[in-house]
Amino acid sequence: KLSTEFDDDEDIDDITYPLAKDFNEKLYQVLSKTTRGEAMKYVMAAGIGHGLRAWQSLTKWYDSRDAGDKEAGYASIMAQDRAKSEEELHNKFIVFERRIKEYEERFGAVQEEAKIVALKKMIPAEVLNQRFRGKKMSSYKNLRDDLVAFLSDKPTSGVAPMDISAVTEEKGNEEKTEEEIDVY
Repeated sequence: KLSTEFDDDEDIDDITYPLAKDFNEKLYQVLSKTTRGEAMKYVMAAGIGHGLRAWQSLTKWYDSRDAGDKEAGYASIMAQDRAKSEEELHNKFIVFERRIKEYEERFGAVQEEAKIVALKKMIPAEVLNQRFRGKKMSSYKNLRDDLVAFLSDKPTSGVAPMDISAVTEEKGNEEKTEEEIDVY
């Protein structure tokens, strides 16, 4: 007996699950009838009547859900559209940061260069040319910090300090010179 082989008694707890041995054999029958090609090799390698072990091998090698989730998550990070306004950039940036965090928690770190490229793809062209042109970003954190500083520099609402419409006429001095009238 090889060290990699197991007794059926070790695989299945027939006291807790009295029908487990029957299930194991039936699962093997179903898998051996429905699988083809590479998948059939895993079923046959598990041994006759070892349906649970065959299923375990199949799911270990063919769990497409995890691989598909990883690819889809990475694609959602990399597929960024250029924002049309600073407000849209702010919203996209928040979603982008959340996606990176979720991806890194689940699958591991995203490469620095990939994050930099994706972030630059969403920054409006005029902002990119004015604020980030000629700057070499050595890390994603540096680019992120510059973008956050840029976004936080903008007034959120109300009158801008140098807005000409904010100038009001003073009451009280009714007589104005001709020069003052021409200014208004």
